[in-house]
Order: sequence, then structure tokens, then C-alpha cells
Amino acid sequence: MGIDPGFAIRPATTKLILTKVFLARQRDVDGMAERVEQFYPEFFGNIRDAVPAGQTIRQYYATLAASSNRDDVLKSYYLYGRCESLLDDMDPEFPVDEPDDKRLNGWRIYMHYDALNYGVAENQILENIDRIAHIPTLIVHNRLDMICPI
Repeated sequence: MGIDPGFAIRPATTKLILTKVFLARQRDVDGMAERVEQFYPEFFGNIRDAVPAGQTIRQYYATLAASSNRDDVLKSYYLYGRCESLLDDMDPEFPVDEPDDKRLNGWRIYMHYDALNYGVAENQILENIDRIAHIPTLIVHNRLDMICPI
């Protein structure tokens, strides 16, 4: 959810349209990994097998993305980033050319927030949903959405 109900909503907000609602709970993160493994087993195997024992997939790829070594950042981008692209689009096209610094910096920022669970505590969004309950809301859902299944 691109909006955390724990934050203030402008008084002028009269309607919300939400898409790709992701509550960022641990069970949602785990479920997403299970769906990736189910639908893209060969791809997920490459992602999982590169992770050293004792680290989670998210921790490992966030550490690579934060590295000063460009090859580490690229490894994170091409493996974990491609996975994100597969989940985010019905017809994903992940660029195969080497990304420029702007794209890599955007990737680093994304991975930083991903590793920090997007800055929300477990169940924070649902526990604060009453703050937007009065606003008419439409949730648009794609039936092929693996990130946020029904």
C-alpha cells in the first residue's frame, strides 16, 4: 500500500484508489517468496542458492545493493531486481543492458526500504486502517498479481 494509514491524510482527500496493496507483514513477504518459487522455480533457485547460510534473501540482496562494489550491486539488481519485475507486471520486460547510475541508485534506495520492511511495523497498516475508514476507497486488483493475491 503506497499509503500508510498511520500517517496523516490531507483533509481534502475525498476518495482513494489503491492498487497492489501490500501490507508488508512477514507472512506476506514469506508468501510472496513461496509464489515466486512455485511459478518461477528455476529463477528462484538462482536467487536462493546465492544466499549464504544465516542470511535471509532480503538481507543478502540489500547488503549487495548497498555495497561500494559495482559488481555486487549489479548482482543484486539482476537477480533480485528481475524477480521484482516478474512479480510486478503481467508481461515483464527486464532490461538486459547494464543499468546507468541513476537506475542503480534507484535500486539501492528500493532495496534499503525493502530490507527495512518499508518502514512499517508488523500489522501497522491494518491497526491504523480506521484513520482512512471514512474515505470511499476503490481497490483495483489484477487477477495475476502474485505480490498481493486475493
